[in-house]
Amino acid sequence: LFRNKILMWILLLASGMAVLVVWLTFAISKWITRPVTDLVKAVEAMRAGEWVQPVQAASKTEMGYLVRRFNDMALSVQATKRTLETKLGELAQAHEALTQTQGQLVQSAKMSSLGQLVAGVAHELNNPIAFIYSNMSQMRMYLKNLERLDALLQDARGHLDDDVRARLERGLEEIEWDYVRKDMSEIVRSCLEG
Repeated sequence: LFRNKILMWILLLASGMAVLVVWLTFAISKWITRPVTDLVKAVEAMRAGEWVQPVQAASKTEMGYLVRRFNDMALSVQATKRTLETKLGELAQAHEALTQTQGQLVQSAKMSSLGQLVAGVAHELNNPIAFIYSNMSQMRMYLKNLERLDALLQDARGHLDDDVRARLERGLEEIEWDYVRKDMSEIVRSCLEG
């Protein structure tokens, strides 16, 4: 009986020791792997593009060194990301300004081309108009000379013999002199106004 009691106590003591060893093993493994678990979570968050809080590791082991290096790297990546986002914003603004400037340059080039086209058309119109206007002014002087000639013919009719006067009258009727003289005067006046 006593032996059974001792065996029982030994068994109880062995069971308690086994539970204690299991519990200590679990606690120590959790304490050892906690920085690794935290590192894995931080790496996954960083990979997803989220901001990462520094991982805590107070130990001076290789794991602590690894955690500190990771924290340094995460801060560096986050600073670089901020810089890149700032530069990307500046680049977008510069692109917008460049697009607006390009649009203004295109509009300016169109207006310049249109101005050159209008100047060319105006030049092409002004030359013949100036030519016609100059000739019409000269034609007006010729017309005045023809009217003086008509007045001389009217005066000379009374001094011509009948045969010459009849030929003159027929010639003036054939060319419709009275109509042509009046119409030429109106044509010259209309062309000069135009």
